[in-house]
Amino acid sequence: MKSIAISSITIAILGAILTWLFLLEATGPILFWAALVGWACFIHCGADNKALRDTIACNILGIVIAWIAAFLVVSIPADALGLALSSGIVVGVGLLVLVLLSGIPAFSSVPAGLLGYASALAYIWEAGILTGEQGVLSTQKLLAADFTNPFILVVVSMVIGAVVGYAAEKVVASLSEADAGPGQVRE
Repeated sequence: MKSIAISSITIAILGAILTWLFLLEATGPILFWAALVGWACFIHCGADNKALRDTIACNILGIVIAWIAAFLVVSIPADALGLALSSGIVVGVGLLVLVLLSGIPAFSSVPAGLLGYASALAYIWEAGILTGEQGVLSTQKLLAADFTNPFILVVVSMVIGAVVGYAAEKVVASLSEADAGPGQVRE
């Protein structure tokens, strides 16, 4: 079987298993879409050991900066500028910091950092933490020591995705080598 077929089947099976596991109540509120973003980041970063380190480090960096931005938005009175403008400024400064930190080798993958940042902010906005749609315009959820904290939830979800991506690559490599015979990896 060709490598692309092995890769396609492996990703489909692991994606189905991941979906099933994430939809079980026992697994809690893990975000399936954030896990897929972590998996995609892993593939984008090169799908090897270094890619796993880079993905996790840069995703977490982006999530940390997004969490700090959200904390600032809910903590600083926006009366003078309004919520939209003050949020825009805080998010813009966060992006500036994220890109500047890419000069540090451990945080060099700007796309992985941006995807972590965007995933955290998307969840925060969609969950209504900043807009008050869920009844909270405070730091309560941002400081919780459980999965209601977007930092914890998005980090765990994206790391799971990166690790599943790593596992998928190991399965594909092992099946590709087994199919090709000793010493021959098929294209």
